[in-house]
Amino acid sequence: MKRRSQIFLLLTLLMLTFFVSITSLLLDIQKANYTDPSSGTEIFVSTWRNTVDNLYDLTVTGLARFTQGKNTSNVDVELKTQLASLTNYLLKRGYTSSFTITKFSIGNTLAPSSYSIDVTYLVILKDAKNTLNQTLNVPISFSASKSGSYITLLKTSNGQVEPIADATITVVAPGTSTVTNLRDGRYLLSVPGDTFDIVTPEGIKLQV
Repeated sequence: MKRRSQIFLLLTLLMLTFFVSITSLLLDIQKANYTDPSSGTEIFVSTWRNTVDNLYDLTVTGLARFTQGKNTSNVDVELKTQLASLTNYLLKRGYTSSFTITKFSIGNTLAPSSYSIDVTYLVILKDAKNTLNQTLNVPISFSASKSGSYITLLKTSNGQVEPIADATITVVAPGTSTVTNLRDGRYLLSVPGDTFDIVTPEGIKLQV
């Protein structure tokens, strides 16, 4: 009888230890789930950076659709629609935001070998503790040039020029040229006199 009592006490202690451990774990999980996502400045800054990336992507997408002939007269209207969607997305995550386009222009005087877009956004982003009010300018251009046996592709963003090393280039019929990607923004042509269609990784369509 004494032995049974000892076993019962031992099992009771083990069960208490188990329940204490589980309770502690559940409390930790609840703390993780209910942490305010907008309570830290670091997270707010990260959200701002993601928002800037989104604005850049929306701007490039607008230019891509323009070069593909899908919205040649209302790029700014489409951008405003996308900005409203971005506002709703941020609101669901605890952030109040507003986006106003204060400057908008598309450059196509050298089309189809070169296109540019220049958009200035007035951005307001808020959470429970932080507020950011900033003007963001997004100027981007894409260009293709043919010299000798080479096509050179460049992207310019905020004054920084980068080679486009992974575009898709196809010869326009009845051309017969082959195209060799040199992976440095240059593409070697076997028949330089042919005409070429170009699509950048961002979807910008050019022709030389």
